[in-house]
Amino acid sequence: MLTRAGLELEDPRLTIRWGIRPGELRSLFRDSGCEDLLRSVTEGYIVLRCRALAGLETQLGLHFRPRSEEGRLAELEFFDNGQKELRASYDLYQSHLEHAFGRPSRSKPGLCAEDLPSHEWRTRGIRVSHYVMERFGPEEHVRVRRPTWLTSWLT
Repeated sequence: MLTRAGLELEDPRLTIRWGIRPGELRSLFRDSGCEDLLRSVTEGYIVLRCRALAGLETQLGLHFRPRSEEGRLAELEFFDNGQKELRASYDLYQSHLEHAFGRPSRSKPGLCAEDLPSHEWRTRGIRVSHYVMERFGPEEHVRVRRPTWLTSWLT
């Protein structure tokens, strides 16, 4: 579940709060015995495999702003839900997003294909977007953003 406070993971059973720093995130996972799930890709970007959004098995990218150890969690990126075909992946994400947030606040024809529309939800002080864009071929994006000013103000 995604709340104003952060993202509640289903497995591992942890809550990642908005505005958390990378070191605090590592401590949270270490204290829960699952630090090995975290993979630092680059400074300010950490990835883990988890279950979230009503049972969705997925990879989760955590983006910190600024991109440093002093940064705070400002964006979540869901990717690799196990589906090999773009359409199956798109449908799976869309189903879980609608289960979690209801009908999108806004929808428009897709950037790559009309049958893969772009959707956006604005709720609980966050913006969730789901779309497919062209980048070395079609590429799916599921992103959750919290305005940086709001993240820093709440922490």
